[in-house]
Amino acid sequence: MTLPVNFSGIRSIANQLTALGVTPDPKILHGIELYENIATANEVPTVDLLDLTGDEAIEYVLDHARRQAGRGYNSDLQESVAIAQNQILEEIKAAYQTDMTGIIEQLRHIFDASAAVVRQALAVGIRAGMDAGTVLSLEHPDAVNVWKQLPEHLERLNDFLTLRETLGMELGLQPQPVRPLEDAIDPAVYFAHPSLTNFSVFKQGTPGGRAHVFLRFAQEIDGQLHLNTPAESLKLQNIKRNARPALV
Repeated sequence: MTLPVNFSGIRSIANQLTALGVTPDPKILHGIELYENIATANEVPTVDLLDLTGDEAIEYVLDHARRQAGRGYNSDLQESVAIAQNQILEEIKAAYQTDMTGIIEQLRHIFDASAAVVRQALAVGIRAGMDAGTVLSLEHPDAVNVWKQLPEHLERLNDFLTLRETLGMELGLQPQPVRPLEDAIDPAVYFAHPSLTNFSVFKQGTPGGRAHVFLRFAQEIDGQLHLNTPAESLKLQNIKRNARPALV
């Protein structure tokens, strides 16, 4: 399925990557800037005429006259702007898709650092839905220290989930549902280690909120969190798809 390219989505991907510590390809950033600059081509500039030279004033008057001469000029200009912007968006989308495996590799060490804290939390006895009082009662000497670190890293993992969902919606990144009636993609396929053949779904109703979904998910796969490439996610999605009855 080919998805229409949306500028706000394209810009959101760049912003999310930057927030996670990865600078998008300069070509992509240049494309975003071009898109925004081209949008001003059909705007009538506001100037102080007294600041213009004689030639600049004449050009300003002629440009204004062309814009006012009829709908044809304005309509053609708007169409040209739209065509150029659409081409820019398609080229940015292609640039993202071409480099997606490289982007995932850049992100992986950031993901792994947070996943390591989640594994450490599990090792000291912390579980999803626990409160501070319960953690204080744990016997492990590092439990409180790990508990204090945990929220930051769970939120970061949640940011990865948001990014991966955005990549699917805006770029059509695999895996995708194969039929309109098929359930939405289970986020588990993005973050379960690709060596797994039996893995649980994300439980969105986990006590502690959306961020604690990662902690419960990590519990159920013995801490085997992994930031998957599109190919690795597709492999896991096919395992899940083949393991359930077909829709009728």
